[in-house]
Amino acid sequence: MVKKILFLLLILLAAVNFSFNSNSPEGNTIQIFSEDGAWCWFSDPRAVYHKGDHERTYAGYVTSTGDITISYYDHQTGEKKEVVIYPELQRDDHVNPSLLFLPDGRLMAFFTRHNGGFYFTRTKSSEDITEWEDVGYLDLGPRLCYTNPAMLSAEDNRIYVYLRGGYDWKPTMIYSDDLGETWSKPLTMVAHEGAPDSNRPYTKVVSDGRSKVWFAITDGHPNVEPLNSIYVFYYEDNHLYQVDGTLLGHIDDCPILQSSIMKAYDGEQNKARCWIWDLAVDDRGFPRITYASLREETMHLYYYASWNGVSWQQTRITPAGQDFPREERTKEQRNREPFYSGGVVLDPEKEGIVYYSRPVGDRFEIFKGELSDGKWEETPITQGSEFDNVRPFVARYSRSGNYPRLFWMANRMYQHWATYDTFLLMDLSGH
Repeated sequence: MVKKILFLLLILLAAVNFSFNSNSPEGNTIQIFSEDGAWCWFSDPRAVYHKGDHERTYAGYVTSTGDITISYYDHQTGEKKEVVIYPELQRDDHVNPSLLFLPDGRLMAFFTRHNGGFYFTRTKSSEDITEWEDVGYLDLGPRLCYTNPAMLSAEDNRIYVYLRGGYDWKPTMIYSDDLGETWSKPLTMVAHEGAPDSNRPYTKVVSDGRSKVWFAITDGHPNVEPLNSIYVFYYEDNHLYQVDGTLLGHIDDCPILQSSIMKAYDGEQNKARCWIWDLAVDDRGFPRITYASLREETMHLYYYASWNGVSWQQTRITPAGQDFPREERTKEQRNREPFYSGGVVLDPEKEGIVYYSRPVGDRFEIFKGELSDGKWEETPITQGSEFDNVRPFVARYSRSGNYPRLFWMANRMYQHWATYDTFLLMDLSGH
């Protein structure tokens, strides 16, 4: 019994230490959101602000034991609540849930296994995560991964979910016209002509919630595609369009050839592969992206690109070091995921502002970058951290206020997407 009490005390002291060793320069505004949580960056939104009877930010993640978990932080009371909605699905950071609020205030969650089935569920009551409906399941193929939901009010609140296809690994969509009671068959949206079955583009998705859904997709995985590019296009009223509004085709024409889509970043022209990190749309309706240029495995560079109505404007934000699972190895022992950067994301509602993770000495820290007169001004969010701070995310729909908008993952240990011991932090300063 004494040993058990001492063990619990050590855990408590360690938790306190985590908070104080990821301090903000402005004071102790950083707190632990979850003691045990991980996420990748291809299922979004991971965190959503919602104001109804309560004012809260909700986030979804997977634990070190594979539990699919939803939590909230209440901005007025400071209360934190955590609920497991599906225990022991899979220990894998690819399976974190994405979130969507329904018009009646109920929360819907979507997730997949890493190469597995499609799962979805809804809360039974508005703004109450303590009770959920039975988890629904669809077999959409053995290669299925990632979820990105969007609800369009112009289409009578049709819910779209965009995934990596379960049969072909290509950008795929399904939809529901009855708030998730029934679902359409999967539709492959885009495909490479003549590409092997192993080709798997990576997709970022963002919607205006009314009529448009924007996409940024890659040729494939940078481990496989030595000149990986980024293509940006959008959906509206059953049609797909180029970034400049030129028609690509009707949804019935899908899959659209990826080679017909305009590039936001050209890997062949730049002679360097990249990986997409984030996508957002400004007040004019123009898209912007962040990505990591990966000319070498050990030299990651963060970039910001914005569409001005005529062309893409690219600016380099900062050098980003190398991959963050830096366990000791010889030169012959190549990291399995050498293109895992710390991460660079957009503020979805404030143009010219990004948040990123880069190394300072032997630790990855979180920074805010702000574009001013063509140059990026850097402000540290964390410093002197005990653990790496990676994969930041700004909660959707959180335009103002002194409450957590910025979240990120901290690594006690991270070797691979299925071998990790991580927790989630939030910044209460509002930034």
